[in-house]
Parts: sequence; C-alpha cells; structure tokens
Amino acid sequence: YFQKQRITKKAHAKISKLSSLKTVAIVGSYAKTSTKNMLYTLLWKDFNVVKTPKSFNTPVAIATTILSYLKPTTDIFIVEMDAYHKGDLKNLCKIAKPDMAIITAIAPQHLERFGNIKNLAETQFEVAGSLKDQGTLFLNSLDELTMDTEEQFESNKIFLGGEMDKYRVENIKQTEKGLNFNLILDEKTVDIELPLKGEHNAYNFLAAAAISYKLGLPLETIGERAKLILPTEHRLEITRNGHITTIDNSYNTNPKVIISSLKLLKEIGESKH
Repeated sequence: YFQKQRITKKAHAKISKLSSLKTVAIVGSYAKTSTKNMLYTLLWKDFNVVKTPKSFNTPVAIATTILSYLKPTTDIFIVEMDAYHKGDLKNLCKIAKPDMAIITAIAPQHLERFGNIKNLAETQFEVAGSLKDQGTLFLNSLDELTMDTEEQFESNKIFLGGEMDKYRVENIKQTEKGLNFNLILDEKTVDIELPLKGEHNAYNFLAAAAISYKLGLPLETIGERAKLILPTEHRLEITRNGHITTIDNSYNTNPKVIISSLKLLKEIGESKH
C-alpha cells in the first residue's frame, strides 16, 4: 500500500508540472481499449502522444506510465481507466488530471462489486466532475444508461451517434475489406473507409474522430488516417485458416459486445452462400 501511494503521488506531481499537456480519459463498460488505439492512430503523426499500454487501467499502471513515458514535449496523454468500486474513477482522475473524457457505454459489468447498475452508472460519471475547468465530456447518445444518467451531472457535453447529434455516422455498409460510412463532425462530412469488421467499430471510430477533431485534427486528415486503423488484439480479430474463420473476441465479456460478435458471425456465414 505504501509503495502504491508513493508511486501515485510522484505521478500526480509530475503531470501537474506539464502545463501544456492535454489528457484524454477513456472510461466505460466496453470499447475502451479499441477507442484508445483508434485515437492514438489518428493523432500520433501530428502530435507527440503517449497512451497507457494494452489494457492497463489501474492506479499503479497509470502512474507508472506517467513516470516512465511522459515528457515535457508530450502533447497528448490518452489514459484508459476502469472502476471496480465507487470512487475508483475519481481517484484515477486525481492522478491523471483529464482535460477531456469519453464514456464509451455503460452496461452490466462488475455488478458483484457495485451491487446494482445505478451505482455502476454513477461511478462512470465520476469522470464528469473530475475534468479540468472547461473540460469536455463526450457521451454516447445511443447508450440508454448513459442518457438516463447524464442529466445529473453538469459539464461541457458533446453527444455522439444520434440522428440529431452534430457528431454522428451515416450510411454504414459492411464490405469485404471492412466498413464504409459517412462521418459527420459539426456539419462537415467525410467518407470513411475503415479496415475493420463489425458495425460497432464505426461508432468506436466516431468517438476517436470526435476527440481528434476537438484536439485540432482536420476532418480530411481523419479520413485519411482511418485507412491505417488496425484491429485491437483479442477484440473482434478475424483470422482465416483455409475454410475456417475465427472471430477472437476473448477480451470482451460484455453481453452487448457478444451480441455484436454473433451478428458479425451471421453476416460472415451468409456472405459465403
């Protein structure tokens, strides 16, 4: 415990001195790592970017990343955060001090610890009260639990995905190579070719694109970088060995993501007829 406290205090002191750093927190029940990796791919050529590795999202893992990788020249720190108890995200935000945050979605997860879904949702929204002044909170307006909870929290909110939202995707088509769709950000549109399967990846990309746009990346550049996005390991990875197609989604245990995987499996099966 003492060692943990020492590391997190050192990390907090270090990040507090990096006045030009922009920190983006990614929280939610699922899609955190995929969104983080997409965001990194969009930004790294134009900014000096550090992200938390793999699925590292605990206080010691985040603090260690800060101490090991952040430098005075770092522009953007993308930090994935997870929670197992009320207060966890508030404590993580004290270490990382986010300027922006996204709640990807809220779904049944760790309920044996939270007790009920209401406690889980309120814990995810701890990030809303932990943003720096004028910080921006990105919210998935297609997620029912998010929208049921968001009115309780005051923050500068940007809603993503709904038909009336300024940040959304339209005309999603699945192809042999991945996904094609229109990306609309603040009434500007660009055609996206995303080399990933699964309709949910269009919405993960929307989240990464919206944050990138707010950080100053032009829409045209976002469109070009979309083609460079790679699958996240063990998250809907598709491999083929002869006549056998394998969908590896072993790091996702959320019911909604499992349904998405089964839908994709059905589509792949039908495409062979």
